[in-house]
Amino acid sequence: MARDIKLIIVVRNPVTRAISDYTQTLSKKPEIPTFEVLAFKNRTLGLIDASWSALRIGIYALHLETWMQYFPLSQMHFVSGERLIVDPAGEMAKVQDFLGLKRIVTDKHFYFNKTKGFPCLKKPEDSSTPRCLGKSKGRTHPRIDPDVLRRLHKFFKPFNMMFYQMTGQNFEWELGETAGEPPSEYYELMGVKNNIGGPSRNVLTNICCIVLLGSHNDVCCFKRLAAIILSAHANLNAQRFNRHLDTNSQPPVRAMMMMMMMMMISAYRTQR
Repeated sequence: MARDIKLIIVVRNPVTRAISDYTQTLSKKPEIPTFEVLAFKNRTLGLIDASWSALRIGIYALHLETWMQYFPLSQMHFVSGERLIVDPAGEMAKVQDFLGLKRIVTDKHFYFNKTKGFPCLKKPEDSSTPRCLGKSKGRTHPRIDPDVLRRLHKFFKPFNMMFYQMTGQNFEWELGETAGEPPSEYYELMGVKNNIGGPSRNVLTNICCIVLLGSHNDVCCFKRLAAIILSAHANLNAQRFNRHLDTNSQPPVRAMMMMMMMMMISAYRTQR
């Protein structure tokens, strides 16, 4: 792959993405366990099974960390999957700008299909039938236990924050208390009312996600996540904290970080 290649990456709310992934697999293998069973190592303790590919793919910060070893951010463009549905022309305008192309694709080229829940492509110069996604797309998602959605929302939130920091973009996946919900404009397009609640502001309730990192060797993830969380709760300078760890990233520091995080998890569970 050429070093100067331009990469276009479409991302969406990782919880929605995981449910969509599961729905696709379920259509081919109806005998698989429920989403709730696959998502947890121990549901009673709230331990998420991040080794399940449907969830691990959605930890975008981990993947981006690897990509950035080979390609600079200036060669990457991130497309919001949610915005691509409600404003395909707007997202395509950004893509064309990123590629240095004239803005040829506009809102005249899209038609929203309420049955599918996705926009369709059309040629503005003629009256031919719009081209929509195939039958494998737009499937009805199974109903997921709201408590599972809430736990996944809390699990992904710190990783989403890391991803926003790395890309310089806020995809606003934390706007609703129930993860996996599309933006309000989607409901308007579909002709239904949006009942999404307000944003959750308690960062400490997301600490339990650190359990995932116990088996991961990426010290950088410890550094970033620790800086974000500790800065929020102890008024620390995140940049200074990151620099300190940059010079002390040996395995003993990783162990200390894990021990510190586990202490915070323990404190959180006690407070619950």
